[in-house]
Amino acid sequence: MYCTLYIYIYIYGWIYISIYNNTKLTQKKFIYNRINASFKILFHALLITLITYYYFPTKYIRFDVLHFIGLSILILLSILPFKQLYNILLTILIFLLIYINVINNPINY
Repeated sequence: MYCTLYIYIYIYGWIYISIYNNTKLTQKKFIYNRINASFKILFHALLITLITYYYFPTKYIRFDVLHFIGLSILILLSILPFKQLYNILLTILIFLLIYINVINNPINY
């Protein structure tokens, strides 16, 4: 399951960089639009968290897909200037996360 998540992050990053490279907007306008979209997504994620906390105080949603997407947009914006290093940085990050996941959750046969 975690491999699927890491592959999703990797593909999402490549799509994001290709959009960044093919956009007709200026760099500042593109970043402004992405930050604006990220905050809209995070606002709706916060609404879902508050609503589920109100109705289910013991089992509310703390971090879900919308939270992840909103934060990942902000993180990707911080590494866009290093788009040549993106592949290397993300590959190292994915293998590091897989390594940490395997150590914390070993498979017992």
